[in-house]
Amino acid sequence: MGGEKQSEVRAAPLYVLSFRQLDELLQLTSGAGWAVVGARRLEPGAFADSGASVAVVDARGSFADGLDAMRALAPEVERAGAALLALVSHRDAGAIGSVHEAGATHFLLSPAGEGEFVHAIRFAERFAERLGRRGTPSLGRRRGDPVAVAAVGDAVRRWAAGRLAAGRPVVAARAALASFDLVNSAHGRAAGDLILDEAAERLRSVADELFAGEAMVARGSGPEFLLAGDGARASGEALSARIADALTRPFGRALVGARVGAASSRPGEDAGALLRRAGDALGPAEEGGAIEELAVELHHAIGGGQIGVLFQPQVEIASGRIVGVEALARWEHPKRGTVGADALFMAAERAGLAAALSEHVQGVALREAARWPAALDALRLSINVTAEDLAGADFADRLLARVEEAGFPRARLTVEVTETGLIADLDRAGALLGRLREAGCRTAIDDFGTGYSSLAYLNALPLDYLKVDKALVRGVERDGRERVVAQGVLALARSLGLHVVAEGVETEAQRDLLAAHGCELYQGFLCAGAVSVGELVGLVSS
Repeated sequence: MGGEKQSEVRAAPLYVLSFRQLDELLQLTSGAGWAVVGARRLEPGAFADSGASVAVVDARGSFADGLDAMRALAPEVERAGAALLALVSHRDAGAIGSVHEAGATHFLLSPAGEGEFVHAIRFAERFAERLGRRGTPSLGRRRGDPVAVAAVGDAVRRWAAGRLAAGRPVVAARAALASFDLVNSAHGRAAGDLILDEAAERLRSVADELFAGEAMVARGSGPEFLLAGDGARASGEALSARIADALTRPFGRALVGARVGAASSRPGEDAGALLRRAGDALGPAEEGGAIEELAVELHHAIGGGQIGVLFQPQVEIASGRIVGVEALARWEHPKRGTVGADALFMAAERAGLAAALSEHVQGVALREAARWPAALDALRLSINVTAEDLAGADFADRLLARVEEAGFPRARLTVEVTETGLIADLDRAGALLGRLREAGCRTAIDDFGTGYSSLAYLNALPLDYLKVDKALVRGVERDGRERVVAQGVLALARSLGLHVVAEGVETEAQRDLLAAHGCELYQGFLCAGAVSVGELVGLVSS
């Protein structure tokens, strides 16, 4: 699927209701490739007649009218198996709970960039399409349309050359999605195109966060990308780490590895030399792919005792006490050393062993926790389950049987559903989680804020905890929109009566700001990373 060719995609219908800014939204969405049905007031049946899989309700400047429209549209949207995206002004962020109650499945706080708005619609479309309640995917934009992207050797080189000529430092990174041909084979070319578009959007987000607009992202042929930014704002190492984090997260149900190389400009160096060094740092693709090699070896690893767990502490902010842990999978590979959970589950997906691996890790965690020393006998244990786990009708009974066999108390167990995987049947998943709660367990949504259907999950699933993703935690320290988003999520959790666990907390300032807005628990390097049982005893006892 070469990057030079473009294929036409039939314009997908989109319904947009805006009381004050319809012309602006019509221009933006039409230009992005949708066949838009716009309205300034709600007409009965208009959404159903549009054939759209997404209804956009613009509540900016007319919040009360927007809520009324959402309430009126919600039944129609639900019958159609569609999504309802609410646009909300910053000043109304504290009332996101009302948006959820009115029936919205997704929301976007304004002001937001055009790319963010387009991306939010496409996530909402994907939510409707992947639940199987719509027909063919609504891709919106044509494949290959730029996300500030052009030919790698052209626009980015010119941008970097201009900065270097002015004596300003530049940092550049080249990234490649690993073994992308397998994605096309497993999920189809249309899905591959969507992944490439989403990868470009993720890199745009990285560029915005690190460089505040002083950057350029480009897509080359195939699954390769180039990013160049202000070298005064980030090092090559920092940029490489952020890109790797962005591209190794699951793309829906597809897990894609990534190779990243980065370089910072040297005195007197031209743009071509800088980009070549970034490419050299990327290195060649490993023959056969490391993930594929791990997939082949995984059968033996599961049965051979190579896969175990470590425990990351969860700290009660008010007291500073460690009150729980999350079990995280680790593969002690005889040749590669420690393999983390992301690569491990990518390999399992390749091998068709994702469900088997998930059950194995749950069992290991439960058995280890059941043997904890007395110093840990008050801690809660959180284990992760996947969307694939929840697809099994007897999942709850199987998990409870593993808990019983291990001898770990149900009352101290929390089951975390990762939000990055799409749950195909929310009603059945809700029933399964309800069964676990009836049995004494607690339930949580993990990585909240990174997946496709945050509000829909909160509406459909019986939950006790909401775990805020580290990307939102980073935003709480920043002025402006990111802080408002984080505060809005915390307010939403409080309004729903959910306990909040913040992930990825690294500084006291983050912890204190989160606490000021109602966050009760955190995990992250401010306390500790994933540790062994012996190290955990030392932390609890100190």
